Amino acid sequence: MKLVPAAAAIALAFSATSALAADLPNRKGPPIYVAPVAFSWTSCYAGINVGVGFGNDDRETGSQLLVVAAGSGSAAWSLPNNFDVGIVGGGQLGCNYQFSPWLVVGVEADMQGTNLDTSAVGAAGLATTPGVAPFATNFNSNNFVDWFGTDRVRIGIVPPMFDSRLMLYGTGGFAYGRVTSRFSKVDFNVPTTGSVFGNTVISDVELGWAAGGGVEWAPAMLPNVSVNLDYLFVDLGSRTFVVPGVIQTGAAFGTPSVFTAFDNVPTRFHTVRATVNYHVNLFGPGPIAASF
Repeated sequence: MKLVPAAAAIALAFSATSALAADLPNRKGPPIYVAPVAFSWTSCYAGINVGVGFGNDDRETGSQLLVVAAGSGSAAWSLPNNFDVGIVGGGQLGCNYQFSPWLVVGVEADMQGTNLDTSAVGAAGLATTPGVAPFATNFNSNNFVDWFGTDRVRIGIVPPMFDSRLMLYGTGGFAYGRVTSRFSKVDFNVPTTGSVFGNTVISDVELGWAAGGGVEWAPAMLPNVSVNLDYLFVDLGSRTFVVPGVIQTGAAFGTPSVFTAFDNVPTRFHTVRATVNYHVNLFGPGPIAASF
């Protein structure tokens, strides 16, 4: 019968020990909290673009000198050289680095095909010295931008009052493109059937510059994708034709006869494009870990 009080004493001791252990502080550390990755524009990307191009209300100017046996004559002209509205489209590659919550700096290269073209038909009187019959001058000019590309720097601002996924940027840099130009003219001797004809075609890659700006947005529902609306002004410089003349018919020109015309054509235009880019976060920040 003495075993019952002993067993009761042992059970009471275990109960007290368990209660005491429950009152001791928990030495287990808290779980590590991993914060979500903050959005950053730091990335490299590739994408496509499509838009429209249009002219700059430029003019091409020219002059000529016609020397015949009886004297000489000269003429000057100014023709509209405004590109019609056309389609531009192509692709781009680039990289951004976000230096601060509001500043993004990047580089971008793009290439576009286009059907931009301009054409003009004009006429001018050819003033002559006494003794030379008056002439009428008719000319035709066509200019085409076959394709163009740019290599530019972009500087972006992330406005603090808006979502960090919206960026406004300015851009500028180097531009190049293939331009094809055709210029022809005919001088008619008014009282007779004499004429002088000249024709020149130039097609080569022109160099220049481009500048503009735009707005880019990275929607949260489309990871790694951004959409963009941008504007570019492209200046591929000017080219000057030297157009030699060929006497076709009529004796009114006499001999010797020399005919040379010069025509200066600028290639400047504007573009407005929509783009879609896919970003690869090669250099972006990793997850931010914090412990408490």
